[in-house]
Amino acid sequence: MKERILLILIFLHFILPTHSFANYAKVILVRGKVTQLAPGELIARKVSKGEELKVDTSILTEKGSFVRLNLKDGSVLSLGPESKLVLSKIGESDKDQSVINLLKGTIRNKIKKSQSGKMNYFIKTRTAALGVRGTEFEAVYGSESGVTSLLTYKGSVSMAHIRDVVKAKKKEVENVEYSRESEYDKSIVIEESTELKKGDDPIEQMELALNDDKASTVKAGQISQTVDAMDTVARPAVINPVQLNLLYENDEFKEGSGRRPIANLDNDKLKIQPVATDSPAEGIYDKERGIYAPKSGGFFDRKTGLYIPPSSDALYDQKNKVYVDKQLGNVDAKTGEYVPPLGLEIDPKVGFVKKRFKASTPKAILAKVDANQRKLNSVLDHSIVIGDGPDKEEEREVKYYLSYRELIAKNVFNFSIEGYDQDFDVEESSEGSYSNNSDGATRLNLSLDFDSGSRLRPYVQFSLAFNDFHHYGDSRFSQEGNKLTAFGAGLTYSMSPHWNLFSQIKMDQQFIMDFENSDNGIFSQLVRFSLPKISFGIQGEWFRYKKLSGEAGALIGLNLSKESGDIEVSMGRHYQLNTGLRYWPSRNWYLNTSLFVRGESYDVEGTSYNYSYKGSRHSSGLNLGFGTYF
Repeated sequence: MKERILLILIFLHFILPTHSFANYAKVILVRGKVTQLAPGELIARKVSKGEELKVDTSILTEKGSFVRLNLKDGSVLSLGPESKLVLSKIGESDKDQSVINLLKGTIRNKIKKSQSGKMNYFIKTRTAALGVRGTEFEAVYGSESGVTSLLTYKGSVSMAHIRDVVKAKKKEVENVEYSRESEYDKSIVIEESTELKKGDDPIEQMELALNDDKASTVKAGQISQTVDAMDTVARPAVINPVQLNLLYENDEFKEGSGRRPIANLDNDKLKIQPVATDSPAEGIYDKERGIYAPKSGGFFDRKTGLYIPPSSDALYDQKNKVYVDKQLGNVDAKTGEYVPPLGLEIDPKVGFVKKRFKASTPKAILAKVDANQRKLNSVLDHSIVIGDGPDKEEEREVKYYLSYRELIAKNVFNFSIEGYDQDFDVEESSEGSYSNNSDGATRLNLSLDFDSGSRLRPYVQFSLAFNDFHHYGDSRFSQEGNKLTAFGAGLTYSMSPHWNLFSQIKMDQQFIMDFENSDNGIFSQLVRFSLPKISFGIQGEWFRYKKLSGEAGALIGLNLSKESGDIEVSMGRHYQLNTGLRYWPSRNWYLNTSLFVRGESYDVEGTSYNYSYKGSRHSSGLNLGFGTYF
């Protein structure tokens, strides 16, 4: 009998994998109710501190519970509340490879650096694969939404969509022997042919996909997630730095109830400094090329794995390279958990939903909750990430052409050319009334807006105009050249995502009528005169449809008094009205056209030859231009 048992054990030793009964993961911390289902067992049992778990063991945590494991290679794994994983494979040392299957919930990892230089630790979900060579990060798989999210604290982690893992192929070079002879030495020709073949095992498949260009490399402070509508993973975005550091400190998944408003980020107090992404901070969505990156600065919801990007109302924080949106909600001051705005909660399948309210709740509060719900669902990118409808996806594509609020966080260069007609009238003059008309005048405009990292930003302007006037009056007439220049500087203030206020001071060269009395009568001449101006205005968009937006603006200001040579110009007024269209051929530059009218008036006196008059100038025309940001 003993011999028979011995033979059975020897037989099992050779037919079963040698790691099947190896104890490799030691439980070092448990909180709440955590159960395990070991391979070959039918009934789950409680996980206890100090015990060792076998390969292929599944671990399940309930609400408010978590467990921490110490792996044989020195790495540490923590499973968050309401989560489940399978310990599929763990290497004996940091030179070997380990695989964890995350079936739902959150996993926190501190992986020892690989000595081989290869990926030594993999996490696989139903929608993504993650590979690391040594780092600290956490991953969330939302079993209801199907979204896999990755947040890196230190180092970098590669992430690929599961479809790319399935399709991953490797290049193999084979020697193919042909039976024909060489033309030169009559020997058999050996030729090489390159073929694409699938990896030999699941780990090799993951390595191929994670080293491919389609994979996303997520660095410290960055987050990425699967994008089901595009069968890819998002390019990384930087999450709110305050939440990042609070989540990092909460490595035991503690729950809290306090709130902390997000404002005035202090970069000096952050232990983890986020690494800026290669993608623009305002995000990008290019359906044709399969590229998607959410806007940086948003919040991460650990429970659902969803990332909530800032809205178009958000202000850019130049110091931290993220957008700060105070209307997204808060984060818990102790745990870093995301807290939605009052009256809202996140459903992983449909986005933000309203909580139940009492019948006595004031209508004003209900209206505010409705407005917040619409706004947050519009920025959640749910239709792209979850893939719940092409109509919503098409609508979302438009929003990644920058709003006025987002443009204020960029350096913007503008060039335009104007064609216009101008009338310059001399009235109530001691020398009579005169009219001067310039048909087909041209003006070239250049402007540069500087990013200042706040709602307020400076800009500079330069223009060059070409005016040839026709004179209608009794006097002899001449014009001092036809070129006029203008220099200006000002400030723009973003008062909403779609409207800006601005002010400027400008030295604007104009033609002023000067009179001289000679033996042959009165002689009039248009001479250049630089007028200092102060202006205030508003500019913005009043509609947007896909890549096209309608714009309008208004400006009023004062012409300051100035004396130069024999001419003295007293204080006057000026105005401008414009309306037009802006079109974005690509996300980096735009075309614009507008119709405008402008006018000004002032009093002029001559000192050497005593004269005075009221001058007025009126222009109308068309502006064509383009702009780009960097």
